[in-house]
Amino acid sequence: MNFRIGTRGSKLALWQAHNISQLLLDHGYASEIVVVRSEGEVDLKTPLYSMGIEGIFTRSLDQALINKKIDIAVHSLKDLPTTLAQGTILVSTPKRGNPYDSLLFKAEGFWDTIEEKKIIATSSLRRRAQWLNRYSNHNTRPIRGNIQTRINETTKNKELDALIIAQAALERMDIKPQRATLLNWMLPAPSQGALGVCCLEENKHIHAILEILQHEPTAICTTLERQVLKRLDGGCTLPIGTHATIVNNQIFIKANVLSLNGKEKVEVKVIFPQNKWASQGEVVANKILEQGGGEIIKSIRDNL
Repeated sequence: MNFRIGTRGSKLALWQAHNISQLLLDHGYASEIVVVRSEGEVDLKTPLYSMGIEGIFTRSLDQALINKKIDIAVHSLKDLPTTLAQGTILVSTPKRGNPYDSLLFKAEGFWDTIEEKKIIATSSLRRRAQWLNRYSNHNTRPIRGNIQTRINETTKNKELDALIIAQAALERMDIKPQRATLLNWMLPAPSQGALGVCCLEENKHIHAILEILQHEPTAICTTLERQVLKRLDGGCTLPIGTHATIVNNQIFIKANVLSLNGKEKVEVKVIFPQNKWASQGEVVANKILEQGGGEIIKSIRDNL
């Protein structure tokens, strides 16, 4: 049987699909790639947060699954809504890539003049808010398109000083920028750097096969991060960052929510035993809400 793997058509999405295809092949299962176009690829000008919908990069694949045009859907897990399309199931999360963002900057002396006014390219409210929280005298500028398009646009636009982009995407596309800094102080989007592999819930045969791709530490950490997101009702576009790691059988999780201008910030850190991880993401989210995070989220929704 040749499994039909559904994916978006961008180079990064195709890399992700071929990666899953190779993992399946390593276990003796053949597959073919089926490209499904998404709403997010049709409109490359409107900032994602202003589209007012969730799952713009995943709904077309959900529909293809439900209509049985594909057997497997491969997503960037951070794009996958916390409430899945009816009848579909997230089966496996392979080993995660780098979860952090990187700053690609144009001038050699960028960091020497960091206190001066600069314009940073990003369409992510999370990245924008965290950057402005640290560098309040800077401005940000929305930018859309695939990775290479954003890099090229930043390079050509004389007004832009730098671009924030996911490090995992750079590594997967084998892009080695001349000037880049890993922003390991910036909390990533929930599940950033991880892939999500979905199928129809009724298809027990494919479900059982896909479970071989599961990387348990990645599954635990991304599940916790998605629990935070779901409890905060944040969707994938609001300025909510969270990252969980496992060290010596303990889970460290950090999460925050910021106002759009970065001036208000609620952040929590929690440590708990790995064997008691279930629902701890909700505990983290509740701490954020108790400390005023809910008011920040409401204010953002009222102004978007």
